[in-house]
Amino acid sequence: MKRVGIKINLGVKLGAAFLGILIALVALNALFLSREIPARFQEFRHESGLSQARQLAGLLSFYYLRTGSWAGVEPFLEAEGHRMAPGGEHQGPETDYVGIHFLLADREGRVVVPHGQAVGEPLPAEDLAEGVPIVVRGRTVGFLLPAMGHFDPLERGFLSALGRAQLLAGLIGLALALALAAVLIRRITRPLRRLAQVAERAAQGGVPALEAVPVKTGDEVGQLGQAFNRMAESLRLSEELRKCMLQDIAHELRNPLMVLRSRLEALQDGYLELSPETLASLHEETLLLGRLVNDLQDLALAEAGELYLKRQKLPVNELVAFIRRVAQGFGPSLKHQDLQVSVDLPQGERSEVEVDPARLNQVLLNLLSNAQRHTPEGSRIAVHMTMPTPRELQVSVSDTGPGIPLEVLPSLFEHLRSSPGRHRRDEGLSGLGLVISKHLIEAHGGQLWVESQPGSGTTVRFTLPLTQPATDGAERPS
Repeated sequence: MKRVGIKINLGVKLGAAFLGILIALVALNALFLSREIPARFQEFRHESGLSQARQLAGLLSFYYLRTGSWAGVEPFLEAEGHRMAPGGEHQGPETDYVGIHFLLADREGRVVVPHGQAVGEPLPAEDLAEGVPIVVRGRTVGFLLPAMGHFDPLERGFLSALGRAQLLAGLIGLALALALAAVLIRRITRPLRRLAQVAERAAQGGVPALEAVPVKTGDEVGQLGQAFNRMAESLRLSEELRKCMLQDIAHELRNPLMVLRSRLEALQDGYLELSPETLASLHEETLLLGRLVNDLQDLALAEAGELYLKRQKLPVNELVAFIRRVAQGFGPSLKHQDLQVSVDLPQGERSEVEVDPARLNQVLLNLLSNAQRHTPEGSRIAVHMTMPTPRELQVSVSDTGPGIPLEVLPSLFEHLRSSPGRHRRDEGLSGLGLVISKHLIEAHGGQLWVESQPGSGTTVRFTLPLTQPATDGAERPS
């Protein structure tokens, strides 16, 4: 059974998350302040009571000095409270002093003037320690303590007004935070929705439907948009390359297949005799077809990064001999060209290279074959080797052909027939060999490039890294 879920977009989820967080913060803040403010206010009352108790302690010392006891002290305190209270208003029957109640205890700590406690009841030592001692002639005769009872109506009104202000401030802060959150959510989700729409259109209409999305920020969302645009461009190029490569493969395979078909049909119809020359021609076309298939397979492996190299270490002197054998072995196919092999390396060089001889042979044959097709009769093809740095050697294959136009060089390594840098085989097409050679050299850790001037010939160079750098004392050509 297919599970059906409710689709909730990212904006709603972020909005709900922001709202939940903000409500939780406002609630925690209100809970904290509802407990903290009364506690701090109570501490203020206590400190204020101690301050007032210190003032009363002097008056009570004078009273005790005059009377010798605490008898009749309560009317005295009421009179002083009435005299010192704001506006001179009477504070009530209890012992009030500017809104603060007091307890008066004798020197043994027994209650003399009550406030919610019985006269003669002893007070704990910790309460007496917090009170203000009343001293007469250097002797403590009593203690005066502020008795913090319930808040009076004025104090309750103040705390209530403070709570309402706190609630109003919380609501205003919540509204402002929600407004800012809405703006932020819009800035996050709008480009994401745009990305989703473009990707959906691409899924329905294929890669060509991909389009660039506007990028207005440099944050993570903007970086995502930039990455999407780069991906879209890469996919478009890959799609174009795929289509052109299919055309390229079809064209490369069509020619030998058409030749084979036409000659076989001519044999069947009796227009062509089955002779050794005909068989040789058919065999040549099948060999060409096999080479094309092998080239396409090598190219696919190279572009997928899966080329297999069977490396082995060779001293440079052995590599020189290997290249000379390859070049001289190619010589018999050059019936009208003068092949010159020049190797320019110091004698006794102890450096080594790590190469796959079979793949290196494939590269050299590809470059020599290209040079042969582009070199007119009686011209020269040269294979040259140098060591420009102590850590690499360089091999070049040069011809004296017509050269390559400068505008063609940048696209020379594109294996697509539709690219402006490529020409058809009847115009001297080098096939896929140059592209495959470049991949093979790069798989060895080197580089391959082409230097050419129209009318001055073409030179293809590639480098190979040395696994054992050349000795500093070896003499090298400039």
